[in-house]
Amino acid sequence: MCLSLCRSWFYSFEGIGLSDRIHEMLDRYLESIKEVMPRGVDEGEFHETLNVDAAAFTFLGMIQSTATIWALNGYIWYLDQWRNQILEIYKKGVAAPQQVLA
Repeated sequence: MCLSLCRSWFYSFEGIGLSDRIHEMLDRYLESIKEVMPRGVDEGEFHETLNVDAAAFTFLGMIQSTATIWALNGYIWYLDQWRNQILEIYKKGVAAPQQVLA
């Protein structure tokens, strides 16, 4: 269902030339995120089996949906109140397991 909704949304911009620009912009964001994530794996911040593509896509979706909801609500609340909570939830999903010292 989501695929057909997403596809119809995407094609609705095609006639006005936005689909290519939106696609290019989102691709640039996604590639930037993908470039940074391996460093987190190398430094032990993210787990070593992290699927960087999936993690980057999830991160971008998290940011994009937050910004969209914020805009649709007329920018009436401060992003600061959610920023740390959202980031902590995401980090717990990608974090490397903590080793317990005996």
